[in-house]
This record gives sequence, structure tokens and C-alpha cells, in this order.
Amino acid sequence: MTRVFTMPLHRPWTFDHLENITHAIIFNDGETLDHLIEKTKRIGIRSGIINIAITKVVNIDKDKKYDVYIGRGSTWGNPYAIGFDGNDREEAIRKFKYDFDRDFLRFNKREVIALKGKALGCHCKPAPCHGDVIAAYLNSSDDQRYA
Repeated sequence: MTRVFTMPLHRPWTFDHLENITHAIIFNDGETLDHLIEKTKRIGIRSGIINIAITKVVNIDKDKKYDVYIGRGSTWGNPYAIGFDGNDREEAIRKFKYDFDRDFLRFNKREVIALKGKALGCHCKPAPCHGDVIAAYLNSSDDQRYA
């Protein structure tokens, strides 16, 4: 009998349920699941590790480790500024997403592929950010989208 167990990354979890698992496929982002990979090896669970590149948005004022600056003035910046034209944060991001989805920005989705798996630096985080739109697109797509 085959049992499928999925574990969302965004919830706290424990190793309590591992005794019922004989095989595992782990999608590894290189950071989040290292402890799970070690534990499955230690207790003898046969595992397949699939390395994936996760795109994330970080605050460049707090976390100096980022790969690409995506804030105002950059190629990837949001042209809709908060506080102008009636834009609050949510409206500025909504407008960015609308334009992003339709390739109305000064870059297109084919160019965004270069950001896959990178830490995108902006001043917004941890508040919602236009970078979340870019990261969600890259993290929710598979390689066939880019073919």
C-alpha cells in the first residue's frame, strides 16, 4: 500500500509522523528542509531529493544579502508609487500585477526568468511588495512555461 504525505513549508511541523513513511520525495530549496533531509537519511527513509530554485523577496535595509535590486529606479521597479494618484500599497501592487500579467511593463515575463531562484531586494519587506508578484510567478511556474 502506498501512502502519500505532503508537508506544507509554511506550517510548523514535527518528525512525529515519519515512522509511517518508507519513501520520500523532497523538493529542496537549499535552506528550508535541510533538517528533514538529514532526519530521513538518519532513520533510513529512502528519499529522492529534487533541488528547486525558490525566488524570494528580502528587505535590503535589514538583509544585506540579495542578488538583484528590484526597487524604484531599477528595471524591475514598480512604476506605481505609494501616495501618488490615490495609490495605497495594495493599489500600487494591484496595478503592477495587472500590468505584469499583460506584459505592459518595461520588461516582459521572458526577461523575468533571469530572476528565478534569486533573492530580490526591495525596501518594502516584510510588508507586501510588488516583488511578491514576480516571486509568485516564478515560484508557481514550471520549466515548460519558459520553453
